[in-house]
Amino acid sequence: MSEMNKKYDLENIEILLQKFMVEDLNLKGTELVIYATIYKFTQGKDGYTGGIRFLEDLTRIGKRGVIKNLNKLMSKKLLTKRVFYKNNMRFTEYYAVNPLNSCGLTNVSADSTYNFHSEKYEVENE
Repeated sequence: MSEMNKKYDLENIEILLQKFMVEDLNLKGTELVIYATIYKFTQGKDGYTGGIRFLEDLTRIGKRGVIKNLNKLMSKKLLTKRVFYKNNMRFTEYYAVNPLNSCGLTNVSADSTYNFHSEKYEVENE
């Protein structure tokens, strides 16, 4: 196993590229892969917490490229980012927004405060 693949089992990662992502959201390339990955992890109540490094390894682009694509998706209102602190540590979660969903969101709104597990977390917009 190469150095890059030691932390993650990339051979068994399954990402579903859905028709609406390509045809309705007009996503392609790395932007599509990142959105589909985060979308997969945000189908439940939790957000994507896999980190930038996982997306770097998955897409084979560097940290700067991953961050650029995340920012593009957020500027298109297709992702929201939630930053919260627990035990003085900073955590970041990303949520995929599905504008085709009847309520407009998969899980969260970028302008809201959420209460998960009896702890108050605030959404940070960048």
